[in-house]
Amino acid sequence: MDAYYQKLVYGALLHDIGKLVQRADPGEGSHGDRGAVFFRKHFPGDEWQDVEDCICFHHAEALRNAQLNNNSPAYIVYEADNIAAGADRRRRDAAGSHGLFRRDMPLYSVFNVFRPEMVAEETVFRLETMAESGRINFPEKASSVEISPLKYSYLLQAFEKGFRELQAASDSLESLLKLLEACLVNVPSSTNSAETADISLYNHSKITAMVAGCLYYYLLEKGVGNYREACFTQPEKLRQEKAMLLVSGDVSGIQKFIYTVSSKGALKSLRGRSFYLEIFLEHVIDEILESCGLCRANLLYSGGGHFYMVLPNTERVRAVLETAKERVNDWLMDTYSTDLYLALSFVEASAGELANGLDREQKTGNMLGELFHRVSKSNSLNKLQRYSPRQLAELIEPGSAVNGSLEDGRECAVCGSSRFRLEPWENSMICPNCLALFKAGDKLARVARRAGDRIEERPVIVVRQDNLSGSNFTSMSGTDHVGGDADDRGTAGTVAPNDAVCAKDILFLPSVRDGRVCLSFTDLGTAEKLLQQGQARRVYSVNSLLTGQNYMTNLWAGTYNVAGDGEGLVDFATLAQRSYGIRRVGVLRADVDNLGAAFMNGFVMPAGTTEDGWDQSRAERFRYVSLSRSATLSYSLSMFFKHEINKLCQGRTEPITPFKIQGCNKKEGAERNVVIVYAGGDDVFIVGAWDEVIELAVDLNEAFRKFTNGKMTISAGVGIFHSSFPVNRMAELTGELEQAAKAAGKNRIALFGQEMEYLEDEQGNKLAKPVFRHVYLWDDFRRGVCDEKLAGLLRWFNISDNRDAQKDPGKLECGMSRLYKLLTLFRGMEDGWKKEKRLELARLAYFLGRMEPAGEDRERLGGVYREMKQALHGWAMEEKDRREVITALNLLIYLNRKEDEEHE
Repeated sequence: MDAYYQKLVYGALLHDIGKLVQRADPGEGSHGDRGAVFFRKHFPGDEWQDVEDCICFHHAEALRNAQLNNNSPAYIVYEADNIAAGADRRRRDAAGSHGLFRRDMPLYSVFNVFRPEMVAEETVFRLETMAESGRINFPEKASSVEISPLKYSYLLQAFEKGFRELQAASDSLESLLKLLEACLVNVPSSTNSAETADISLYNHSKITAMVAGCLYYYLLEKGVGNYREACFTQPEKLRQEKAMLLVSGDVSGIQKFIYTVSSKGALKSLRGRSFYLEIFLEHVIDEILESCGLCRANLLYSGGGHFYMVLPNTERVRAVLETAKERVNDWLMDTYSTDLYLALSFVEASAGELANGLDREQKTGNMLGELFHRVSKSNSLNKLQRYSPRQLAELIEPGSAVNGSLEDGRECAVCGSSRFRLEPWENSMICPNCLALFKAGDKLARVARRAGDRIEERPVIVVRQDNLSGSNFTSMSGTDHVGGDADDRGTAGTVAPNDAVCAKDILFLPSVRDGRVCLSFTDLGTAEKLLQQGQARRVYSVNSLLTGQNYMTNLWAGTYNVAGDGEGLVDFATLAQRSYGIRRVGVLRADVDNLGAAFMNGFVMPAGTTEDGWDQSRAERFRYVSLSRSATLSYSLSMFFKHEINKLCQGRTEPITPFKIQGCNKKEGAERNVVIVYAGGDDVFIVGAWDEVIELAVDLNEAFRKFTNGKMTISAGVGIFHSSFPVNRMAELTGELEQAAKAAGKNRIALFGQEMEYLEDEQGNKLAKPVFRHVYLWDDFRRGVCDEKLAGLLRWFNISDNRDAQKDPGKLECGMSRLYKLLTLFRGMEDGWKKEKRLELARLAYFLGRMEPAGEDRERLGGVYREMKQALHGWAMEEKDRREVITALNLLIYLNRKEDEEHE
């Protein structure tokens, strides 16, 4: 890595560290001076003077009188700081000004100003490290959060402890990024009472480093060495130049890749495939960044198969992007044919555009949103024109490596490919890649395994060059590496076709620089040795902010899985057995509504005019549009779906009360019997015991609503299946439910699946039409279906066909056959109402009349009966109530049904 760049980014990441020092220990001196003293304490040598200058002189007044060399990185950091803030702060944030600053100001939620037309109470975050609390990091009312120098002192001590450890080895910039995230993610960057304090010191420092790196490489290629003139005395010209690229990557084919699995060992395969795609995407990101000489500060967002980066607009970077696109897709073609494809596009951007009008006193447009729109449009076109002429010729040529076959007449039982040597597995034949993915899912279960209150040491993931023949190497399966001969594996620097792509039990990844690489799980000590010996390209930790390790990057991931009966991952059959009532597996698919619009226009105020016709809001419509705010939004959503969701599955939902389906009398326990198969940047795929999946879906919605101040919504589908049902169909049918929830207006949950509605045409012929009946707004499902209808049925009826079962003497007897009859009557009324045939209403009255208690039960149960009869008759008259009763009856039947009953 470029030595100048490394010091520049150190200075950019630490330029505001004096704010933490100043707030922890109020005293004399600007935060630039205090930060420089802090840095010098830990890095006293003259070789770090440039970094100290960046910290001490990143404001105009101090920099003007500093007499630094014209090529000092402090000038670049100064300009990057201004761009990251989205406005020129020289007038109102000079180094010595303290009049407008409040040390007790908390970090405000970015959702306070998101969708500003929606009124919501402002919320703030507690001042604490990421590791300080095991609960979900919900924003809270400002009155309940205390900010004091003592709390800042705790943060400073935690940061200083990690900062000292950075000197122990030759650390990467990633270690410093992780340390800043752990300690400063809840610290406001600015405490100016005239500003909106919703950007954390971590995110502001990260964006500053991103911009600084882009400016440096851009100016370097242009041959500009006078940074004082370019960035300080005359920055206006540079701000209008297209110095940066907004880059977007998008992997196509994810759904098909993940859900193409056989039923045997399906859950392990699902987990392995989904996590492999996450590693694949993060690896490609790091390959691009390293080839450009950059660190992860330049990554804006990754998740759900997508990523955004801001890179320097240089010939080198453009060449890297073109090479990355070509080599990654070559490798995907060789390995997965056309199933997976990486779309990679970029648009040129100036600092003025990224800062949404940096030099304008008032922001009058959404230039940042337009950039995202343009790069998204470019990616969509890229997907329609996927391959280069050379790649297309290879796809068309029957005898090419892509179309070759090593197993004529046989194909992999999982992916259906015959391009690789197959081997026996579970009474079938499977290709090495699918087998490695299966074993990866099993290994991943141990990453998230808890041992009582103690967290076991979590394995890390090592990525290394594919030159392992003859070495001792732990594979994804935990066994010694078993590879073929050299000629069977291909030569370094080339992409080997067919069976050379997948050696036994090893998973491979493409390389942007040369050849290919492979990955494995191993322990931290082994990973450190591999790094020291130069055998590992990089190491990833999962949900562990490990600092002090060179080239080690943390990945946040939804890895929760309830413990199985053995060492490996729990299976579908076990999850079904842990259900209450009917033994079925529940599948949840959910994603965020209108996410694209949120990134493009989420911070734009709606237009409005005064009575005299003047556009009053125009001057203010775009005041909240900034790169830092967009980055904070994406970071918040990513952390919710990749980090906080694990706590939700563990039952740590405070202050939200976990939702329980009434009538589900399971033993109370915090952890859900569920497994996160996939939790990306905005969507979720979870399986588990059917009743707990429904409960988790409601908890997920409640948590997301609180997390976003009610400004964003999710739509979800919940399907219920036999444990032996084909997995790909589970995913497909639950996806249809999710789409039904969105089609009905979004912010909804859809359950159970399609039902047939029978209509008649003009000639009296019956027509069958598939419909989704159980689609509800979240509040309607919780209150109308569960709290009212289901609760009422449970209050009135003893639901049991077991004569020996203990029964409530204050309830009416209602066996399963009566429940099915009641369900049939309400379904008939729902269909008949639309055809103006009300016969089922009379049948309901007759049915209820036969349930009237007689004899000595009349006095004891008469009140319950009258309440029940009146409620059911009233519900039968209203369409909304009828639908909710039908859903409540389905839930009640599932809660009480035994496996040997014939009704379905």
